[in-house]
Amino acid sequence: MLTLTDEKLERELTRLRKENPHTVNDSLLAAMLDNIGNLNSVLRDQLIYSLFAQWIDDGTISNEQAVWLLRQTQQRNLLFSGIHERQNDAIYARTFTTLLLTSLVARDARSPFLTANMRTHLFEDATKYLQLEKDLRGLTDHGWAHAFGHGGDLLYYVCYHPKFPTWLIPQVLAGIYHGIMLPSGFTAGEGSRLDNCLVALLAQERITESQLLNWLRGVRGVIALTADQSLQFDQNNKLINLCVSLAYKLRFESLSTPGLSAWLDEQIRDFYEANGTVA
Repeated sequence: MLTLTDEKLERELTRLRKENPHTVNDSLLAAMLDNIGNLNSVLRDQLIYSLFAQWIDDGTISNEQAVWLLRQTQQRNLLFSGIHERQNDAIYARTFTTLLLTSLVARDARSPFLTANMRTHLFEDATKYLQLEKDLRGLTDHGWAHAFGHGGDLLYYVCYHPKFPTWLIPQVLAGIYHGIMLPSGFTAGEGSRLDNCLVALLAQERITESQLLNWLRGVRGVIALTADQSLQFDQNNKLINLCVSLAYKLRFESLSTPGLSAWLDEQIRDFYEANGTVA
């Protein structure tokens, strides 16, 4: 049941969404951040998240306020809240903090407002997150958890940022690997969100076709050694889900990767022949 504070915040944000203000006060941003993991999906998804994204993008939130938001997420450890515990409701704070950080990264890429140290800290957190996340839930009774979908979005914007350092690329790949190897499968198109960062790295020549192909072969090789057949099927299914999406995007983006594209097609065909599906 909504508390009075939740009701007031929902009414205020609904009003502001209609009025489209030019500025917002700090106390409202603080209340929104306090409720970034609220179990009320209307308040969290449709109001707090969507308005954070809109106001960060259009400049309603000032550079000073954007810096404050970033520092608060880091000081409160919101991106990693409860991440080492068993599946719990802290997932909503983590995954919607991920989306908030995505908006901040995108803004800094367009018009830098972060210091070099702030940016590096943000990049390090962003690439560390999916290496620790274990919650594979998609749509839940409280709305979207979708950690690997939202986490994939953050990695995409991080990898496209002009200041993203190549020394963090192994951490990006480690996060994707971790998600593929977790027990149980993806449920809501996570593979087609996780591969976006790979396309970004290839498009900007931050990773070579050979390097990515070797990494994918390595993942495939590890999966082949999984003794539990049920777990191996889930891992294979997640890898193929990513491969299908990646194969199409390489064509759509006109990226010339003959060796990688041939390998992806081979994996997809082999999986289809063995299982009758590539879903």
